[in-house]
Amino acid sequence: MNPIQLHLSNLNNSKVRIEGGIQINIPNSDFRLVDYLLQCMEINRRLIVTIHADWENEEDLYTEIHHLIEQQKLLEVQVADHLNP
Repeated sequence: MNPIQLHLSNLNNSKVRIEGGIQINIPNSDFRLVDYLLQCMEINRRLIVTIHADWENEEDLYTEIHHLIEQQKLLEVQVADHLNP
């Protein structure tokens, strides 16, 4: 089986079909990008859990969603700073 290259910047607008294992080629062996990706996935997972949880009032729900959005914005700034020093 030939390894595939997964270009994360193009994933959103592409038709990707993944069969078998995934190999990610990161330029310059920069594994910090993988850490950023994992952080992003964790924020998204928490957002999904938050949305589907039972809340006593909507204000608490909106506060938590706002908190997660702010975390995502900070992460985006970190990634941008890392990619454009």
